[in-house]
Amino acid sequence: MSNWNEVKREGDVSTWRPEVNEALEGVLTEITRNLGENKATLYVITTANDEKVGAWETSVLRSKLERLPIGTEVKIVYLGKRKSKAGPGSYHDFQVFTRPKTEAEKVFMGEE
Repeated sequence: MSNWNEVKREGDVSTWRPEVNEALEGVLTEITRNLGENKATLYVITTANDEKVGAWETSVLRSKLERLPIGTEVKIVYLGKRKSKAGPGSYHDFQVFTRPKTEAEKVFMGEE
């Protein structure tokens, strides 16, 4: 019996740890704030294969994802660490793309 599949609790989310130029695509399904002792925010993306993947907040992601409504299809591309212009530190940079719903998706979701 070597083909074991893990049984996860409802709401379990895997954490995205991207490499440079890696993308995460899916639908923004949750934004959970004030997690843990650091009061962190987790953006949950549900992928096409129905996996929930969490991206921890960075200042770049916050500035781009906070404006999007839940249900928006997104593609997040990790660009790597960049040197800060305002000081000696660095930050994680991301590109964020959205794609409008097709007419069929709008009808299916009851928006038309």
